Amino acid sequence: MTDDGVDQLNLAFAALADPTRRDIVARLSLGDATVNELAAPYGGPSRRRSPTIP
Repeated sequence: MTDDGVDQLNLAFAALADPTRRDIVARLSLGDATVNELAAPYGGPSRRRSPTIP
């Protein structure tokens, strides 16, 4: 595996280390959802910053 491949893998595992992100991935595996639907279990959409997708 190249260094770039390892870096990408590290980013993916770092993102999935967060329980909220794992919950969102699990929810999206069931089908499409709006941002509001995804945010509802966590108290609604956050206004403090834009989401960061690794």
